[in-house]
Amino acid sequence: MFSGMKRFIYRHRRKIVIGGLFSGAMYALYRLATRRLLKWQEEEMKELLEYSIRKEHFEKNERTCNQTILSLSSSLYNKIEELFDTKMIVSNLKSGVAEDKIALWEELKIIAFARLATLVYAGAMIVIMLRTQLNIIGGYIYCESKINSNGCTDSPVTISNEHQEQYLSSCQHFLTVGIEELSSLIEKKVRLVLENESLKKPLSLPDIERYFWAIQSSISSDVKNPIKNLSTFVLASSSTGQPTDIVPYNEPLLKNLWEETIDLISSSEVRSLGTSCVSRGFSQVMDRISEFVIPPRESSGDTAITQAVPSTSAACQKLLSSVTQTSVPNGTIVSINKSTIPMAKLIPIINGMSGSSACDQWMQDFINMRNLKVYGANVYEAFCCNTNVRFDNR
Repeated sequence: MFSGMKRFIYRHRRKIVIGGLFSGAMYALYRLATRRLLKWQEEEMKELLEYSIRKEHFEKNERTCNQTILSLSSSLYNKIEELFDTKMIVSNLKSGVAEDKIALWEELKIIAFARLATLVYAGAMIVIMLRTQLNIIGGYIYCESKINSNGCTDSPVTISNEHQEQYLSSCQHFLTVGIEELSSLIEKKVRLVLENESLKKPLSLPDIERYFWAIQSSISSDVKNPIKNLSTFVLASSSTGQPTDIVPYNEPLLKNLWEETIDLISSSEVRSLGTSCVSRGFSQVMDRISEFVIPPRESSGDTAITQAVPSTSAACQKLLSSVTQTSVPNGTIVSINKSTIPMAKLIPIINGMSGSSACDQWMQDFINMRNLKVYGANVYEAFCCNTNVRFDNR
């Protein structure tokens, strides 16, 4: 039996050797594939876990950003209300003691439009700036926590609460000095567009829209365009253009933060984003105005409907308490372009749309803009992934 087995092995020795090598190779490949699969699964689980942690941190950072923006809306409104105060003008018109009421109406026209435009521009600017800053900080903080979680005690990026307060102090500068410069620029442009417009002129919705378009175009073409020169309105700068008033140069971290921030808010993407925010704000204004310009449908046999004019003061509400609109019969097609309202009746509507509730609504709408959310996510992703590399290179 053993001799027969020996002869069998001898006759098939090549097949046995080749089969053994093939089986060994297959087993080695199986072990290699198993190890690679386990390694890939571990990497996938690690990436998924890291993504979940980063997503949770980003969502928390977004909530903080939104709350910060909304908390500043009241301060923004109060400052603009202080710069464009119409209470005295409305009081003089109501009392009837004013000698030149036409001049007061003309001034009220300029102030009402300028205040509304300033709210739109200031809201867009502060939302963009805060979303940029807080997502940069969020990226640095996430990178720091990630490094520390890996057991490294010497993190290249450390942002203390003091650093964060110094970095975010630009908001206070904007709410004091920056908003004054912005309001002065916008008032000048509004006066240029509306100064010669008659109070008796009937205005359709396209006419009103052209006013806002002309104001926006005039501001955009100015060398001090606030969207193009966002950093000059937000940052306290020296005569050389450097933010030395609020950024100590003995703090390399703050210096790097501001350099990154200025690069971002000066980019073409942010300019386009700011223009979109402003256009969105004026579109919402037109939607609100259309409720007062387009005649409502006739109901219950009434021939006229009185709609209260939004107002920021009781005096203005009493002076111009309502806009009387003639209703149209049911079934009648109303042409939006043919519906008109006199400039004198449009002024209290514009004045009333600059209230604190309107400011909060604009802020909320800016926060919910998809383009702004995508921009904030891109900033956060860039800084949370590359912070340590960028810092080491410097």
